[in-house]
Amino acid sequence: MNILKTSMALLLLSCSATSYAGTIDLFTTFQFAGDDENTLANTSTTAKSYTSDFGGSILGVERDFSVNAISGATDDFVNVGSPAGDGFNVAQGSLGTTMVATGGKLNFVNDPGVVGIATVQWDGIDGSSILDKTGLGGANVKLDGSTGFLVTILESDQAFEFQLNVYTDATHFTEVTISSTIVLAGAPLERFIPFADLENSALCGLGGFNQIESVVCGAGGNVDFGNLGAMELKFNTANVKTAALDLQIASITTEKVPEPSVLMLLSAGLFSAGFMSRKKQK
Repeated sequence: MNILKTSMALLLLSCSATSYAGTIDLFTTFQFAGDDENTLANTSTTAKSYTSDFGGSILGVERDFSVNAISGATDDFVNVGSPAGDGFNVAQGSLGTTMVATGGKLNFVNDPGVVGIATVQWDGIDGSSILDKTGLGGANVKLDGSTGFLVTILESDQAFEFQLNVYTDATHFTEVTISSTIVLAGAPLERFIPFADLENSALCGLGGFNQIESVVCGAGGNVDFGNLGAMELKFNTANVKTAALDLQIASITTEKVPEPSVLMLLSAGLFSAGFMSRKKQK
């Protein structure tokens, strides 16, 4: 088991029962961002939104969304002569990329023929999509005895790539790119990601095994979950990105999990989830 954990198990999965749940994001605080303007990634026209909850449902109080439709999007306001940048309007027939947090779920949706990307950040209260790698102020997410993240995967309608990036600061971090498979509707899965694997320097620079495309670590070393500065998820990150991709995940929590008796490598599409979008009716 130890050999497996150190040589191949960057994001080990377990079905063991948990005894404690701490919060990364419960996705109960509503948030929306939508983009129907075709642009290259990371431009000033990317749709952005920020929301806060002092009730404890979001790590660091604020969650930041950044959504970008790269190709295939149509803005009917623009098509009839209105100025660009008038906002995503479903009623007027806009097609694009959207991300919504509501009712305990995170939905990422690309309309038919649309290729888009999105980022979710937890980096403290900054009202910005520019990642503050120390914005959480050194949060100790292991203080309560938690040993990793637990993600409830609801559905994914296509295979795609995504990134899980965690930072202590600008030189101490772990960035993981993962190739994810389809997860069928009606069969939600739980996936446990041990902190120890993301803190494991032996995995830096590896990739190309068991759906793990790459592991990039900071010049100063890996992330330290006793001193967490920021966390983000990036969806649809492959060089050739997936069109018409829909995802849905449930809450992300930190968990105290007993040492599992059976470990499984990342084979069922971590974080993948599908969303029955309005686009399916078009």
